[in-house]
Amino acid sequence: MYFIATILAIGNLIGTNALATQGIVLDNILRETVKISKENQILSVEIGKINNLSYIESTAAKLGFRRVSSNLIISPVEAVAEATQR
Repeated sequence: MYFIATILAIGNLIGTNALATQGIVLDNILRETVKISKENQILSVEIGKINNLSYIESTAAKLGFRRVSSNLIISPVEAVAEATQR
């Protein structure tokens, strides 16, 4: 009788330990999911900011680029050096 009770107690202890361990793992996964979700939200805001045309224009100006007032067209003849035969 004591043997059966001991076996059942050990089985119960093993089962309880397994459930507790799974609960801890699940809690860690949930925390990581929340963390990644917050990072995704921050990155989405940053992507929206960077894709904004006024942001692109101001960043280009800081890098020394300037808006061209007239278009410069280079014809193929001017763009390629002419080959000479010897």
